[in-house]
Amino acid sequence: MQVIPEEKIHEIVNRINIIDFISSYTQLKRSGQNYKGLCIFHKEKTPSFIVNPHKGLWKCFGCGEGGNIFTFIMKLENITFPEAVRKLANVAGVSIEYSQTPHIKKELSYREKLFLANEFAHNYFKSVLYESEEGKKFITYLAERSLKNEEIKSFGFGASSSEWNSFYKALLKKEKDVKEFLDLGLLIKNNEKIYDRFRDRLIIPIYDETGKLVAFAGRTLNDDTPKYINSPESKIFQKGNILYGLHLTKNFIKEKGYLILVEGYFDFISLYKEGIRNVVASMGTSLTENQINIIKRFTERVVIAYDSDFGGQNATLRGIDLLHNAGVEIAIVKLPAGYDPDKFIRERGIREWEDLVAKAQPFFDYCIEFEVKTVGGIKSSVSKNKCIENLIERLILISNPIIFDDCVKKLAEYFDVNERDIRRFYLAKKNLLKTQVNEANAQMNQKRYGSALSNISSKVEIELLKCLLQDLSLIEKVKNVIAVDDFEDEKCKALYSFILQNSSQEKITTTELLKYCYISDDISMMISELVLVDEFDIKLRDKIFEEIVANFLKMKKKRKILSLKKHLKTADESERNQILSEISQVKKEIIGFK
Repeated sequence: MQVIPEEKIHEIVNRINIIDFISSYTQLKRSGQNYKGLCIFHKEKTPSFIVNPHKGLWKCFGCGEGGNIFTFIMKLENITFPEAVRKLANVAGVSIEYSQTPHIKKELSYREKLFLANEFAHNYFKSVLYESEEGKKFITYLAERSLKNEEIKSFGFGASSSEWNSFYKALLKKEKDVKEFLDLGLLIKNNEKIYDRFRDRLIIPIYDETGKLVAFAGRTLNDDTPKYINSPESKIFQKGNILYGLHLTKNFIKEKGYLILVEGYFDFISLYKEGIRNVVASMGTSLTENQINIIKRFTERVVIAYDSDFGGQNATLRGIDLLHNAGVEIAIVKLPAGYDPDKFIRERGIREWEDLVAKAQPFFDYCIEFEVKTVGGIKSSVSKNKCIENLIERLILISNPIIFDDCVKKLAEYFDVNERDIRRFYLAKKNLLKTQVNEANAQMNQKRYGSALSNISSKVEIELLKCLLQDLSLIEKVKNVIAVDDFEDEKCKALYSFILQNSSQEKITTTELLKYCYISDDISMMISELVLVDEFDIKLRDKIFEEIVANFLKMKKKRKILSLKKHLKTADESERNQILSEISQVKKEIIGFK
């Protein structure tokens, strides 16, 4: 197995500021000694994700996940502990040499093999673009789209050959195992024949939020359909979890305070190269809830700039619904007919684009215009009623009372209807949906604080461990009277055993904690929850600790009485008097604790 030097773990932890690191994934705001933000690991509207910089730990009191900087990146990227150490070592500038068996050196993790396979493919695609005769037409095409040579290189463009198996032959020439390339969908196997997925296409690399190459998009330059094809989903690529370009723009989004959401790869590229850096692309598909959760970690203001065609307008409306449901403030850029952001920038320039963004339409104005256009104008009471009904469904998603009142006024004014009638119609519609809304709220309310500890029957065990983790010197008062087996809960037993093993130290450090956290996720979440709760008042600490220990010992003796009574049922006459005497003695000891 891999042995990571302990001093290197310490060095990584000491070099990385956990607040700065996690802030690159979600917005954190100071809250007392902690920092608070929206959780990365589940959907939530109210921040319940806590990071403590002094203890180097994080905890979500909504979904229960928690740990340290290593578990954070492990859960985020679904990687192993050694992989997390390697990644964070690169961030911290710490070099690590592993003690490994030859077998381990040879056997990289499967995910790592997939990433390496993508890198190999990317180098191949770039060689086709720059070194082959076939690549020239793609270079010409990019130049026609106003991309300079250095920009072509910086965005990582490549190209694929028109041959059916050119990439496959390149792999065979390098004696590569094709398994990973088949799993990534770069190769397709059909009736024992293997051929390339991408043929005669411009290749665009797709990176995840952390900058890892996870997939490719291929664009045809002729009339082939579809115009774009993507890598299929794999263990490292789920399209609905990726926002194209986020790895380049996430810090700019936080600085600007809002995000421009575009549809296609070239929409993003045109804006980015012109200096618009607070932009991401949803990669030509409808926005997903996972993508919105990612957006909310960086901003709560979104300007949608989808294509002006009917498909783009429909995608905009779907995005509005999802974003509003997530509590995001929305505006819409109204592009002239026949334009997408890429074409507009290239033909009209950056200044006109900035004017368009500055005049971005409030979301409800856009919705009204779209509904009216959809029914072909307000030509009858039927079409008018249909528009109002559809727009009221959007009103139900609005939780902000100020925005709600403003939208009701706009609706009443546009359709020349009394506001009271709009509100009456709204209430009737809302009552129809009340059951579904209540069910959704009930699901949200089921997420309770302390989820990692909720299944532990004895709260006194939790309180005792909490005291010990906050001040390890207290172990001296109990280590001779409380044994590991005195705990009922297995997780509590394991954690107490760990504390006993580290009792010579003044304080359990993050490094010692993190080594333990990888025994199980339950233990990891439990430690972070216990350490991140409010600490006891130092003046009352000894008194509180004495009461907790007394309650623990009483609990222990009550269990002993139950055990003795159970034994009493099967005891013979000679044993009964002895057991009864022992029960009486234990009861006296319990009274002595009061």
